[in-house]
Amino acid sequence: MSKDARTDEELLAAYKAGEASAFRVLVERHHAPVYRFCLRALRSPEAAADAAQEVFLRVVKNAPTWE
Repeated sequence: MSKDARTDEELLAAYKAGEASAFRVLVERHHAPVYRFCLRALRSPEAAADAAQEVFLRVVKNAPTWE
């Protein structure tokens, strides 16, 4: 796991500026809690994995409009 001291906001700003590795840090930082939340809600490992992936896809899609 990457140890990056930047805040989530700083990482997303870096990603928006073209630093793809910043998004990787965000995913590494938040994937497990997002997956566990989805698993509790959906009670299916496969559905939880799909839902967690959708969360991060939406982050990518909406990153340009984030302020």
